[in-house]
Amino acid sequence: MSQPIKLAVGQFSSGIGTVDENVATLLRLSGDAAKQGARFILFPEDCLTGYPSKTGSAAGVALDAGGAIVKKLADAAHHLGISIAAGFIERRADQLHASELIALENGTRRVIRKRSVDDRDRTIGLVAANEANDDFEITGVRAAMAICMDGTDDFFAAAAKRNVRIILHPSGGACSKSAHRRDADAKQIDAAEKENCRKCLALAQNRARELKAVYCVANSVGFDGERGYPGNSWIVSPSGEALAYLPGTAIIEEMREGIAVARVAID
Repeated sequence: MSQPIKLAVGQFSSGIGTVDENVATLLRLSGDAAKQGARFILFPEDCLTGYPSKTGSAAGVALDAGGAIVKKLADAAHHLGISIAAGFIERRADQLHASELIALENGTRRVIRKRSVDDRDRTIGLVAANEANDDFEITGVRAAMAICMDGTDDFFAAAAKRNVRIILHPSGGACSKSAHRRDADAKQIDAAEKENCRKCLALAQNRARELKAVYCVANSVGFDGERGYPGNSWIVSPSGEALAYLPGTAIIEEMREGIAVARVAID
């Protein structure tokens, strides 16, 4: 039996292109998680840059993986004593990717790149990365990451063969429909979104039991001026128990930032 460790997931409202504000919020939440003893925190897809929707707009918010913002996060992770995974739109040569920075507490860093894109990604200018993403370790435990739709049956089957024990799944899933609390149909819209969120959690619980692995999801939350995001982030144990959960909502006034921390034991 390995030593138990504390993991965290975090969610916050990411402004489109407001990188400095997004980074400040992320670091504040990371500090809160570190104070609770967490050694690793997962944040959603594209949370550093926000997720624009206009045609070709990804280029206007993209960051260089070797730039000052990434260095700032890497330095902060080392200072806080917690590894941080945070999504951003990455500019790499003449291509744009949805990527996730992993800033490890030992001062090293790596980038995981999304290997699939949908119509929404293509519209703003994102392309799929071709290279495979390597596993890495969280306090000596093998971990693998799938960004949003990269979490396919093939990904999970391959992770099981490699004896991956921590699955990290950052996402940027928007609400099917969001509403203000005052709207006449707000309750119905929220009920439908919450049911979708519950189904997602149930699928993750089944997947965790199948893999006998911890399953962490961080999904975007808040209204960015263009879309509403429900949140719905969690840490599920290898037995399928939801150890920590930030439930989703479609009500804009109830979309809140937060972190969830859980102590996990992995065989």
